[in-house]
Amino acid sequence: MKSRFAWTPALCLFLSASAAQAHPMSFGTLDAHESLDGRVHVRLHATDARNGLESLRADLAGPCRRVGAPIEDRFDGTLTRDEDFLCEPTATLRPTLRLDGFANTGIEVLARVWLRNGRQMNAMLSQSRPSVAFARLPSAADVARDYLVLGIEHIVTGFDHLLFVLGLLMLMRTPRHVLLAVSAFTVGHSITLVLAALGIVRIPSAPVEVFIALSILVLAMQLAQQSPRVVLAEARRSSRNYALLAAVFGLIHGLGFAGALTEIGLPADEIPVALAMFNVGVELGQLAFVCVVALLSIALTRVTIFTKHQARFEQLVVAAMGGVAVYWVLDRVAG
Repeated sequence: MKSRFAWTPALCLFLSASAAQAHPMSFGTLDAHESLDGRVHVRLHATDARNGLESLRADLAGPCRRVGAPIEDRFDGTLTRDEDFLCEPTATLRPTLRLDGFANTGIEVLARVWLRNGRQMNAMLSQSRPSVAFARLPSAADVARDYLVLGIEHIVTGFDHLLFVLGLLMLMRTPRHVLLAVSAFTVGHSITLVLAALGIVRIPSAPVEVFIALSILVLAMQLAQQSPRVVLAEARRSSRNYALLAAVFGLIHGLGFAGALTEIGLPADEIPVALAMFNVGVELGQLAFVCVVALLSIALTRVTIFTKHQARFEQLVVAAMGGVAVYWVLDRVAG
C-alpha cells in the first residue's frame, strides 16, 4: 500500500482505546420537573455508573422537604435514581437544585430543570459548580459556554467519529487535500446536525449508528485498495471526489451528533445559541484532534525504525481499523 502520512502509531493507540465501544465516557443527567402545586420530581440518570457517578446525591435546598425514599434502578452499568420533593409554592425563596458527591472525580452532569411556568433551563454541574437556582434562568453566555463544552466533549469521546476523521487523514495525499476533505465532512455533518436537532429531519438513531460504522469500513476498504467499484471508482481520480464522499458521510455523522444533542435537550429560550455553540465545540474538538495527529506524524518521520517499516505498519493498522468497523457494524445491527 502506498504510504502517504505517518499516521500509523497514532492510529494504533487510538484503536486500542476504542476497540470495545464508540462512546465510553461516563455521562450523567439530572432532571427536575416542578409542578404548580410545589411538587418537584428529580431523576439522576448515569449512563455509566462505574466512574464516580454512583456517589452523586441530589438535594433540593430552600423551602422544600423530601417526600418518601429514593427509588433506584440499576441495569447493565446504568443507574437511575428517582426522588420527590414538596416545596412551598408561595415562598419567596425559590428552590436550589444541588448535587453532592463530586469529590475529585472530575466529571460533569447536565442538569435540566423544567420550571412550573413551562420554561426550561439547562446547566452543567461539577465540583466547582454543584448547584443551580430555580429562580435564575441561564444567560446566553451561560448557555454558550455549556454547549461549547458539551460539543467538545462529544467529539473527543466519540471514537467512531474521530476514527472516520483519521481515516480521511490517511487517505488524503497532501495537506491541502486533507483540508478539503475535512472541510467537506464538517459541512456535511453541520447540515444534518441543525436539521435533525430542530426536528426538520427525523431518523431513528439505531440505523444511523450502523451507517456511521459502515462509513469507517468503506474508508478502511479504500485504504486497503479493495474499495467497492460502484461507490469509490470515481473517488480514485481526484481529491474532489474524496471530498464529495466525505461530505456524504458527514451528513450521516451529523445525524449521530444530533442524536446526542436531542438527548441532552435544547434550552427553549436560547435554541440558536445552544445549537451554534454545540456545533462550534464539535469543530474545535475535531480541529484539535487533527492538529495533534499532524504533529505526531511530523515527529514520527524522524524515527528511523518507523520510516523503515512504515508500509507494513500501515497495512496492519488499516486491517485493525476495518476489524473495529466490522465489530461496530455487527454489534449495532444486533443491538
